[in-house]
Amino acid sequence: MTFAVEMSHRAKQNLADITTWILDRSAIGASRWLQAFEKAIERLAVSPLSFSVADEAPDFSEPIRQIFFHTPKGRNYRIVFRVDGSSVIVLSIRGSGQAPIRPRDLSD
Repeated sequence: MTFAVEMSHRAKQNLADITTWILDRSAIGASRWLQAFEKAIERLAVSPLSFSVADEAPDFSEPIRQIFFHTPKGRNYRIVFRVDGSSVIVLSIRGSGQAPIRPRDLSD
């Protein structure tokens, strides 16, 4: 079964912010980052329940999970998501060193 992957408003903003930040420094770097992100999204669509529960999960009313991915240069990122039936809802995209998310961070 393939899951539909949807992006929350917050995740779309994270995607735009990260891409813009990298693009301002390197067009090639931004392209590579997007490729790594897209591969992670493809993996999510196939088996979202195989990824670990996010450290922040106890603070949320619904289970949240995370998938890690990295760029060719080795910078780590994670996608925080929840599974809702046959859909995966991407809640946030986080870079290494960012504080854990809180429920109020995800309110649009």
